Amino acid sequence: GPETTDLVYTKIFKEVNFSLSGLVYDRSHNLVLDLLLWSGVVGTLSFFIWLTSVLIRLGKNPWKLLAVLTWLAFSFYHPLSVVHWVLLMIFLSV
Repeated sequence: GPETTDLVYTKIFKEVNFSLSGLVYDRSHNLVLDLLLWSGVVGTLSFFIWLTSVLIRLGKNPWKLLAVLTWLAFSFYHPLSVVHWVLLMIFLSV
């Protein structure tokens, strides 16, 4: 479910007797997996409904559409921080 990464990792790594000290495992390097881990199915579906509406609205502006699609492709290989989300929201509001 949402925000259970810590519990799952602690349980699994304890079962195989692997220490988690010094490891950082708070974010996934894939937007879909990250959304599923932190928001659950409902949050992930809500995000994709919102994203679809944004992409439809940006269809009239090909350069903005390309920028958002590039951001989306980036999000599948790099964990997103608050800064990435804020920049996206500022970009969409301009």
